[in-house]
Amino acid sequence: MSEKKQEREVSYTNEQNAVIYEKNKNILVSAAAGSGKTAVLVERILRIVEEERVDINRMLIVTFTNAAAGEMRERISKAFAKRFGQEGHDTAFLQDQMIKISEASISTLHSFCIDVLRQFFHAADISPSFAMATEANVSVLKAKSLEEVLEESYERGDETFFQLVDAYGGNKSDKAFVELVYRIYQFIQGQPYPLEWLKQKSEQLDCSKEEFLQSDVMQFFLSQLKFEVDKILASCEEGFRISVRHDLPYLENMEDDKLQIQQLKKALEEGLDAFVRALGTISFGRLKTVTKAQKESGSFSEEILNTVKEIRNQDIKKAVENLKKTVGTGNQERYYQQMKNMAPLMMELYRFVEQFSLRYQEKKKEQEILDFSDLEHLVLKLLEDDSIRQVLQHKYEYIFFDEYQDSNLVQETIIHAICRKNNLFFVGDMKQSIYGFRLAEPKLFHERYDNYKNSQDGLSVTIDLSKNFRSRKEILDFCNDIFLSLMTEQLGEIDYTQEGQALVHGLEYPEQSDSVELCLCEKSEEVTAISYQVIAQKIQELQGRTWQNAKGEQKELQYRDMVVLMRSPKNTAKELEQILKEKGIPCYVDYSSVGFEVMEIYRLLEYLRVIDNEMQDEALLGAMVSFFGGFREVELAEIRSHRREGSFYDAIQEYVKSFEESVLEESSISSKNTDSIVLKPILQQKIRDFFDKVQHWRKRERFQPLSEFLWDLVNETGYLNYNALLEKGEERIENISGFIKKAEEYQSHEGEGLFGFLCYIDRILREKGDSLEVSALSESENVVRIMSIHKSKGLEFPVVFLADLQRQFYLPESRDSILLHNELGIGAREVNLDRGTYCDSLGKKVIQMKKRQEQLSEEVRILYVAMTRAIDRLILVGEVASIPKFLEKVQHFNLTSQLNSGRSYLHWITSILVRHFNGRALRENTENIWNEEQGIDGNSKFQVSYYTEENLKEIEQVSYQTLAEKLQENCVEDIEWKQKLEQRFLYEYPYQDEVQRAYKKGVTQYVKDKEEELYNQKSAMTENSEQSLGRAENIEAENIEAENVEEEVSVCVNQDTEGEMAKFFEEHQQYRLPQFLQKEKPLNAAQKGTLYHFVLQSLPIKSYTTEELEEKLDELVVKELLYLEDRKQIDSSYLMKFFESDFGKRVISADKVYREKPFMLKKDGYILEGIIDCYFLEEGKLILFDFKTDQYRNAEKHRAQLELYAEALEKNYGRPVDEIYVVWLRYGTISRLH
Repeated sequence: MSEKKQEREVSYTNEQNAVIYEKNKNILVSAAAGSGKTAVLVERILRIVEEERVDINRMLIVTFTNAAAGEMRERISKAFAKRFGQEGHDTAFLQDQMIKISEASISTLHSFCIDVLRQFFHAADISPSFAMATEANVSVLKAKSLEEVLEESYERGDETFFQLVDAYGGNKSDKAFVELVYRIYQFIQGQPYPLEWLKQKSEQLDCSKEEFLQSDVMQFFLSQLKFEVDKILASCEEGFRISVRHDLPYLENMEDDKLQIQQLKKALEEGLDAFVRALGTISFGRLKTVTKAQKESGSFSEEILNTVKEIRNQDIKKAVENLKKTVGTGNQERYYQQMKNMAPLMMELYRFVEQFSLRYQEKKKEQEILDFSDLEHLVLKLLEDDSIRQVLQHKYEYIFFDEYQDSNLVQETIIHAICRKNNLFFVGDMKQSIYGFRLAEPKLFHERYDNYKNSQDGLSVTIDLSKNFRSRKEILDFCNDIFLSLMTEQLGEIDYTQEGQALVHGLEYPEQSDSVELCLCEKSEEVTAISYQVIAQKIQELQGRTWQNAKGEQKELQYRDMVVLMRSPKNTAKELEQILKEKGIPCYVDYSSVGFEVMEIYRLLEYLRVIDNEMQDEALLGAMVSFFGGFREVELAEIRSHRREGSFYDAIQEYVKSFEESVLEESSISSKNTDSIVLKPILQQKIRDFFDKVQHWRKRERFQPLSEFLWDLVNETGYLNYNALLEKGEERIENISGFIKKAEEYQSHEGEGLFGFLCYIDRILREKGDSLEVSALSESENVVRIMSIHKSKGLEFPVVFLADLQRQFYLPESRDSILLHNELGIGAREVNLDRGTYCDSLGKKVIQMKKRQEQLSEEVRILYVAMTRAIDRLILVGEVASIPKFLEKVQHFNLTSQLNSGRSYLHWITSILVRHFNGRALRENTENIWNEEQGIDGNSKFQVSYYTEENLKEIEQVSYQTLAEKLQENCVEDIEWKQKLEQRFLYEYPYQDEVQRAYKKGVTQYVKDKEEELYNQKSAMTENSEQSLGRAENIEAENIEAENVEEEVSVCVNQDTEGEMAKFFEEHQQYRLPQFLQKEKPLNAAQKGTLYHFVLQSLPIKSYTTEELEEKLDELVVKELLYLEDRKQIDSSYLMKFFESDFGKRVISADKVYREKPFMLKKDGYILEGIIDCYFLEEGKLILFDFKTDQYRNAEKHRAQLELYAEALEKNYGRPVDEIYVVWLRYGTISRLH
């Protein structure tokens, strides 16, 4: 349900009126969730237009997204139209504004920059017809630029550059260095002047010791140490308090621990070196022993003792150990020298990034394209020109900036350059800043808010809109109680206790006791995803209940009124979707994943990687077990067992070699061991077939356009049809099609084949910057939405489920060798190339701390956004291994320690609620061990529900089977209704047998199956009907077969000479080694046939002399369509016989010739797939023929196959085939079948 509400008459609050009517000032509006900020923003714009007679096209209105810009333009237009003809409004003037709104600057900042660059292209030195670069453009040009600059740097041979690459480039290749450059380049685009920022931060590393001690890095490090020491001290006081309260024998230990930490805190005030020395002296004595008499006295419980032990072990001793690891053995001098040592390499890195950036800009300029970061930086450059800046300042009398909390420093600088002294209007909510991954800087909002609030010149003001006109009071009270504890300067980067931050209810609803519910689910081996089952049950319970909207109307809850929000739906949304659909609940996953990660694309990518280079184990294994290989896990295990070390590719080679050796070494084999010998040739033939196909596609890829190659691959292998027959086949086909379109896009921008395309895809997967799937759903569809919290921003729903609350935050310990931060600059790993050692510098440690703190703060804000989407009900759902143990855990220690150590939303929420005076249900089964004086006396009321495997089963709804039983018991009296219900619930699918059969077959397999079926029918007529005799005959046949195998193998192993061995392999094709492992590559009949087919497909259809034909064949080798050894296998006389024959001349002179045409034909319940060698049109006739290289001419053997080809052509052309031939290349003759 969209946030925009139905049009209605409203009376504005005093704060909203201040937003609408404040004049001649810069205004920053801090607008809480649901406060109606968009409505008052539109009203302010209308007031300025009408009262001050400012044209709408004299305003700059900046929005966060294009969709928001469109909505804003629409709302303003409707507001103008609504005032037409009304008393007190100038209709003619408003009509003029309706015309001018089409040219008004209501857009994202990127769109605004495009308009500026179009207007001043000459000053920006760009083409007036510039285009925006696609992802493929960017990827290709970056790769080329970096490759050129890297090569030039190596050629210059600068020693500092070599040291830089050695230190940060990895051991085996430059890949790590390349990725480092890409990452740094991307990061600095968030700076107004990227290269200047990088240069400045690099130069700051070469500073004096005094500057180092006063640097932001050192000051932040000291502040973090103080924060950690304070946390440890709070834990000491908590343990001391519990010991005093329960008269524990640990009192002396806790007092001693507290004293040591107090001394440590005092040492920190003296400086880092004093702190390091004091930290090294800390030691913890053993806890006092609890005597048997003390235990039996019952004065304290085992649980209390364990609580104090855990506080001491985890929150005190372990925390001190972590401090020691953080500080290390370093001191101020050591840290300073580290920074000085890094300075030359960081300056060299700056120079390299600068060269890469300039080269990349040159290439974009050549192609007349710009990327998104160019837009902002080029406009900033333009605004250095006073005349251009003044033109824009004069044009825009007012500047409005919506969602200001999601802006970055570049956008801030642009707005500052074009504003007047009192024409700025910002609106946003720092508590809803959740786009850090897009380089958003919430601190900009924070700083401007503080500046405006404390402004002394009277030109700037702040206005707080804290009243919420969306949610029930019960939901708002709950949110306030959570975030008053959770959202702090340290954890959230904003103090929720400040005036104007807490939510205030703006609408009155009837009191409701179940508006907020916490559902704790205990994991079960029997019930999968128990929390999702609970969500399904809750949805079923709520469906049809009444709720009151903002207008006071009573409504029935529909599926469309409910949403399930997830922090990251990528890996779990599909499972929830499946469970909801099984329960008969219509739902829609409104989430666009990175399309290349869906399974059908993932498997295709693995096969493409093998085609590019088979010596990639991960891709090789994936391709072998996928559709393209069809290997079973047991077969892969068999291969690996022959070589447990090294790559899997090496294991394949070893496996095939071991087979050859085993055949030579075994001199006699009993029938008992026959199976193992028979298995190997079958498996090695499978290996051979797999790699032959890889080689075939590798040849094709070299000389086909990439997109054409991919279409051929998915069609000719049957991969497209295979996916079409799976669940959600249409969606899978669309994803494959989108993937190939992405290849077309890449190819159109100087793409360099399969290898370059795979590198491009890898970059997309790393950066998560592209998607194949498009989510689109109208608001009227009655389905439950499943979406990410980020996607829900700006929306509202009567019922909100927060799912997966137990999921751990993704807070990776950065393994990058160099880190960057807007304020703290550069932090690099110190590398000693002489010793081959490295360690993290102080700068890197500090940036890691800062980034971790910022990530946790953003998680707090994401939770705020999620909880404030709810109108009528908020249901929080999470899973834990054991409910009692979890509740006991979150009660330990003080609340601050719990929140700072929490790594999931469930941990945060429950730690607060268990201390809430209304959270008795959470404390029922555990002893209250926290300080009641620290309890939370909030206003919120909430329910707590526990779900286990047992009680969930008790409340499950009646199954379809139960409904069927009731129907059979004649519980339904109405005959007509009974018939309808029986038809629905007792229906049996009439084609169940067909479900079990394969739907797709190749023509060759179909013909073989038909021949086998005919043979079996004839054999059945001669079989004895007695079952026992039949079993005896089967056993006898098996013994005969075993004897034959044994005899065959014995013949093999008794031949000692190399010549006899070669003869054996020639006669027994199933024992042949894979082609890629053979020193020589002889071809069998099937391979020769494939080779001749490929050559005839590649050669132009025309007359040749022998010399011309030989040249054409050699040309195929030059073009690398053929290997030289394959070329040697081709007898050109075969081809000459065909081209010189009467039939060959008919083909040459035909009206139209079609070669190697794939087809699909529906027959006998199957989809048959095949490839027609050749057919041609001649004076209206349709002639079909097939090339054969058989030694013996038996046309009838191929009749069934060619008749199927003919049937396919007949269905395609709507007329029968006139003539059918087999062309015998070996003899230059033909056989007519029809």
